Amino acid sequence: MVKVLFLVSNFPPEISTGRLECELSKSFVRRSKLVTVVTAFPRRYLLNHPVSHGGKFLYRQEIDGISVVRMGPEFSSRDNILMRGFEYFFEFFSFFVGGLVSGKADVVICSSPPLTLALAGYFLGKVKHAHVIVRVGDLHPQELVDLGLIKSKLLMRLLEMIEKFIYKKVDFFTVLSEGYRQHLLKKGASLDRVCVVPNWGNLESSYDFQRSSQKFIATYAGIMSWFQDLETIVDAAFKLKEYKDIHFLLVGDGPQKRYLKEKSRQLQLDNVSYLPLRPRKEYLQILQTSDVCFVSLKKEIKTTTIPSKLLDIMACGRPVIANVPSGEVSEIIFRGKCGIWVEPQNPERLAEAILKLYKNRAELVCMGQNGREYLEKHFTLDACAEKYEKIIQQLMMKHNQLKA
Repeated sequence: MVKVLFLVSNFPPEISTGRLECELSKSFVRRSKLVTVVTAFPRRYLLNHPVSHGGKFLYRQEIDGISVVRMGPEFSSRDNILMRGFEYFFEFFSFFVGGLVSGKADVVICSSPPLTLALAGYFLGKVKHAHVIVRVGDLHPQELVDLGLIKSKLLMRLLEMIEKFIYKKVDFFTVLSEGYRQHLLKKGASLDRVCVVPNWGNLESSYDFQRSSQKFIATYAGIMSWFQDLETIVDAAFKLKEYKDIHFLLVGDGPQKRYLKEKSRQLQLDNVSYLPLRPRKEYLQILQTSDVCFVSLKKEIKTTTIPSKLLDIMACGRPVIANVPSGEVSEIIFRGKCGIWVEPQNPERLAEAILKLYKNRAELVCMGQNGREYLEKHFTLDACAEKYEKIIQQLMMKHNQLKA
């Protein structure tokens, strides 16, 4: 029986983060694999209810057949960039230790970012004589540099050295889009070690809830970080405030939320509401009871991918308004005929897109149905898990051939 060790920075019960890794882990269990997940203590700002760990540096639990090893200390800062940077690097040491005490492994799968988890996975692979696969979810450090979050040339150089080392040394990489694949190839990864495995939507996540509001609800639900173009959504709300039955709902948490709420207060917007992060079932209910839902990224994010929230929106049968750079998301919207794409950081165009769908309710229904059908054809967990199965089989077969 194949033993798989996951290294993931986020994992349930944290809300809205780590879902994909959790679903992939459960899929591996169903496919008769022994699965261990090494992850961090649940962060308080991503929880509905506090989780006790008894003051321990390490504690274990089991979730749906998955052995989970949680490593401390507990990090709870969401706004302090310095503390987030410290956590970024500290996780290398804590996850390496967590992997060491997790028993034998045939395959180590790391989720990046943080990039340091991939580095820990590489050394664990050497110690455990295991194959290492890195699942690249965001391009670090490139995106951090593009957004101006890293200004130190020394730190930038250090992260680039780690990135270059990982891309040359790790056994295999899965990336979320063709744009990501091209980035890795340019950075030194070989063609035969990179494969596109996109995010997936949960086809069981569609719920038939009754609407409780007669207003036209435009919703963003997710992490409110530096990467999202959420200020533009607030500016669009300002431009549409004369439409009393259009209401904006921003659901989630993150370092930008305080700024967004203050901006809404200064603009005296009574057409914008904020809600905290919600459990997944409630999050999906909010999506489905909205009229349109946003996917949002700043223009500095040069290499775009397929955000999981896009697939959640499609699974719930809702139309998408995407203020993101042109790329994978805009292509899906055009091919799937499931929404409207506008360039990021352009409040006028975003307001026009919202108004267009507000005035054409029949098109809303058609776009929502198109999105659900497109998801069912192209983005399912089973299809993605099967790709991972084949990658693992290829790695193990190649290893056996070399031994022979």
